[in-house]
Amino acid sequence: MRLNRQILSYGVAVLSTAIASILALWLEGLLSPLVSPLFYIAVAISTWYGGIQPGLVSVVLSALMIQVAFLPPVNQLILTNPEDLLRLSIFLLVALTINLLIGNLRHSRQKIEQLNQQLLRTNTEQLRMVLSAVQMGLWDWDIVTGEIQWSPEHEHLFGIPAGCFDGEYATVEACIHPEDRSGVNQSIQQAILTRSHYQREFRVVWVDGSIHWIEGRGRAFYNEAGEPIRMSGTVISISDRKQTEALLNQQFDRQRTVMEIGQHIRQSLNLEEILNTTVEDVRQLLQTDRVIIFQFAPNGSGTAVVESVGDRWLSVLSTQIYDPCFRDEYVELFRQGLVTAKSDVRTAGVAPCHLELLSNFQVIANLVVPILQGEELWGLLIAHHCSSAREWQSSEIELLQQLATQVGIAIQQAALVDRLQTELRERRATEAALRESEQKFRQLAEQIQEVFFLYTVDFGDVLYINPAYETIWQRSCASLYQNPFSFIDSVHADDRDRISTAMQGFINGDRPFQEEYRILRPNGSIRWVYTRTFFVYNDRQEAYRVAGIATDITARKQAEIALQQLNAKLELRVAERTAELTEAERRWRYLLDRVQLVVVGLDREGRVDYVNTFFLKLTGYQESEVLGQCWFELCIPSSHHQLMQRIFTEILTDNRHPYYQNSILTKAKEERCIAWNNTLLRDSAGKIVGTISIGEDITERQKIEQMKNEFIGIVSHELRTPLTAIRASLGLLRTGIYDNRPDKFKRMIEIAAIDSDRLVRLVNDILDLERLESGRVVMDKSICKVADLLQQAVAGVEAIARDQHIGLMVQPTQLEVWAAADAIIQTLMNLLSNAIKFSPPHTMVRVSVQPQVERVLFQIQDRGRGIPADRLETIFGRFQQVDASDSRQKGGTGLGLAICRSIVEQHEGRIWAESCPGEGSTFFFTLPLPPKECR
Repeated sequence: MRLNRQILSYGVAVLSTAIASILALWLEGLLSPLVSPLFYIAVAISTWYGGIQPGLVSVVLSALMIQVAFLPPVNQLILTNPEDLLRLSIFLLVALTINLLIGNLRHSRQKIEQLNQQLLRTNTEQLRMVLSAVQMGLWDWDIVTGEIQWSPEHEHLFGIPAGCFDGEYATVEACIHPEDRSGVNQSIQQAILTRSHYQREFRVVWVDGSIHWIEGRGRAFYNEAGEPIRMSGTVISISDRKQTEALLNQQFDRQRTVMEIGQHIRQSLNLEEILNTTVEDVRQLLQTDRVIIFQFAPNGSGTAVVESVGDRWLSVLSTQIYDPCFRDEYVELFRQGLVTAKSDVRTAGVAPCHLELLSNFQVIANLVVPILQGEELWGLLIAHHCSSAREWQSSEIELLQQLATQVGIAIQQAALVDRLQTELRERRATEAALRESEQKFRQLAEQIQEVFFLYTVDFGDVLYINPAYETIWQRSCASLYQNPFSFIDSVHADDRDRISTAMQGFINGDRPFQEEYRILRPNGSIRWVYTRTFFVYNDRQEAYRVAGIATDITARKQAEIALQQLNAKLELRVAERTAELTEAERRWRYLLDRVQLVVVGLDREGRVDYVNTFFLKLTGYQESEVLGQCWFELCIPSSHHQLMQRIFTEILTDNRHPYYQNSILTKAKEERCIAWNNTLLRDSAGKIVGTISIGEDITERQKIEQMKNEFIGIVSHELRTPLTAIRASLGLLRTGIYDNRPDKFKRMIEIAAIDSDRLVRLVNDILDLERLESGRVVMDKSICKVADLLQQAVAGVEAIARDQHIGLMVQPTQLEVWAAADAIIQTLMNLLSNAIKFSPPHTMVRVSVQPQVERVLFQIQDRGRGIPADRLETIFGRFQQVDASDSRQKGGTGLGLAICRSIVEQHEGRIWAESCPGEGSTFFFTLPLPPKECR
C-alpha cells in the first residue's frame, strides 16, 4: 500500500506538470508572463501531495518543458540567450524553494497529525484508566431510536458481563432497584422537560443479587425544533461513599448517644435510671441481643444490676454470678483497663468453665469493657450477641469504652450525690437537733437553780447569764453584762485573792477552775458558792468560749458543820463497836480455822465467800482459787450437779435438808465424802443472804465400813466353801455308802483333810492380815543380808518346786536391807509359792536383786500364764485371784498378795506386778537400805 502511494505521488507530479505544460501552451499568447506560475502551481501540488521527491520530479520536468517549449531555440535543449538562462535559473531556484517549503510544511503537518493521533490514543487510554479507577462510566442515549451506547465501565457498574449489553433502554431500566426505578425515570423526564442537568443517586441490582449505589449525571440535546434527540452523561459508583456516609451516620449516632447519655448523666441524679437508659440505648445502637452492666462483689462474684435483652433471649438480670476461672484470669486485667472482644467464644480459647457459663447465657460473641472508679474495678459493661458470631468494629469498641467512662462518672456522681444527700440530711438533723438543744438549753437554764454563765475567752464580755444569778447573788444580770468583773467585788474579802489567783491560772491554762468560796450580798448576808469553769472548743479544737456553773452550797456547808460534829460522836462509837466486832470475829475465826471440820460459806447464787483452813488443807486449794467461784462447778462431781443445786435451792427456800452427805472434789480430783450441817445466814433485815455449812470428812470411815462389809462377805463365803466340802464328805461317809469301797472312803477322808488344811490356812492368813493392818504386829527391823533372806525363803518352797518340776534360780548378791527378817521371808515365800504354782512344769523361776537409790529392788519372774492388764492392781486386794477356779485347783486363799503388800508398805516400800499374758509375770517390791548410821 505504501508503494502504491509512492507511485501515485509521482504520477500526480507528472500529471500536474503535464497539465501545467498544456495550459501554458494553450494560453501562451495570452498568459506569457504566467508560464512560470503555472509550473510553480504544478510543483506545489506535486510536493503537497507526494512530498519533496515527487516535487523535485515536477521541478525537473517543468524546467525541461520551459526550455524546450518556451525558450528559444524551441524544441531544443540548448540555451543561447543568457537572459533565458537567467530566467530558467530563477525558475529553478524559486521552484526548488517552493518544493522545499511545501515539503517541510507537509512533513510538519504529518507530524502534527501523528502527534494528535498519538495524543488522542494516550488520552483515550488515560481516560479509560481514570474512568475505571474512579468507577465511572459514559453513556449516550439516542432518544429517537432508544439506542444506548456506553463505555465498558458502565457495564461493569451495572453488573452486566462485558460485551453482553444489547443497547436497549429497557435493559438498563431492569438493572435499577425496583424501589428507585420510578424515581430515576421521573428525574430524567424532569431534566428533559426543564432543560436542566440530570442528577440522581440510585441503587442497581447486579446479577449476583448484590446491591450497589450509583450516581447518574447527564444532559439532553435538542434539535432546531426544540425536541430532545439525544442525552449523554456519566454514571459513577458511590457505594464506598454511601458506606462511609452510613459509617459516619452510625458514628454520629453513637457520638450523639454518648453525648445524650453524658448529658443525661449530668442532668439526672437517679443512677438506676441512668444505667437502664444506657443499656437500652447501647443495645439499639449496636443492634445486638443483650447488654448488661455487671457489678463486682468483694469476693470476686457479682450481679447483673441492669439489663436490656431481646425477647428471644434469656434474662440474666439480678443473677448472682461466681466464675472462679473468670475471677482468676480476668479480674486483675480488667482492673488494668483490659477490653475483650470475642467474635466467637466457641473458638476464642476461652477457659472451659467460663465457656460453660457463657453457653448457659446463650452467648456466642461478646464485647466486655471495664467500668473503673479511679484504680478500682467497679464492674463491666458487656454486650452479648447470641444469634450468631460477630466481628466487633473498632468504632463499637471505642463507643463502649466511652460509655463505660460515662457510666463510671455517673456511678461516682451518684455516690457523691448520695454522700452529699446523707451529709445534708445529717446537717439538717444536726441543725434541728441544735435548735432543739438550744431551746431545751434555754428552758433548762431558765429553770435550774444553779447559775450558768458564758464568757469570752479573756473574760472581757459576758455572753449569757441565767436568772439564777439574781437569786443567789441578789444582783441584777444587767450589772454583770455591763461590768463582767463585778462578780469579783462580791467575793468575800478573805477569799478574793485566792479566787483571783485561781482565775488567772485558769486563763493561763495552768489548772482548771473549781473553787468553793463565799460571796457577800448587798444586804450583808454571806452565801457559800461552788463554781466550776471550763473551756468550749470549736471544730479546730481552739478554745473560743468559757462556760461555767455556780451552785449555792450554803445549806451543804451548814450540813457539813453539823455532820462534822455528828461524825466526831459516831467515830467514837464506831471505834468502840469495831473493837468489839473485831474481837468477836477474831475469836470466831480462831475457832473455825482450828476446828478439824470443813466450814464453807455460800451466797444465794452458790458462790463461795468463806472457807476455813481445814477445807483448804483437805482439798489442796489456795484461798484465792476458791473465793468467788461457783461451789457446784468447782467442788461437786458433775454427775451430782443437778441434785446438789436442787438441794441448795430447797435449803434457801424451805430450810430443808439441814443434814445430808455428799461427795466433793479436791484440787487433785479426788472424791471426799462430807457429812454436812447447814445453817441459813440472814442480814440485819432478816433476809436470807446465804448459808454456812460445817462438814465432817467421813471418807475414811466409809472406806472402813465398806472394807468391813466386803471382808465379812468374802470371809463368810471363803469359810463356807471348805466347811461345805468337809460336811459333804463326812455326810457321805455317815450314810455308809462307801463302807464297802475303801478307796472311795479314803478319798472322802482326804478331801475333808485338804479342806480342813485350807480352812486352817485361811484362818491363819486372815489373822496375819488383821494383825498387820491393825498394827498389833511390831516390825522389829534390823540389818539383814539379802542372800540369807533369799536362801531361807527358797529352802521353804524347795520341796514344792521339786514336786512341780520347777527350777529355782537365785542371783547372788552382797546387798543388805533394813527389814524384819521373818516378815520379808514370809513375803518371799508367798511370791515364790505363787510363781511355782502358776508355772508349767520344767520351767524356771528366777529371783534377782538390784540396788537403787536408798532402795533395793527384788524381782521374782515366772513363765506362767500371765495376768491380764486390768487385774495387775486388783490382785493385791483381799480374796482376789486371776481365776476363781484357782482356789480349788491351786489351793490358794486369795490373801497372800494382800499380806505381801501390807508387809512391804509397813517397810515403806512398794510392791507391783508386770505381766505379758502367755509369757509369764514378774513381781517387784522394794525395801529400804539400812540407815547410814547403822551401815
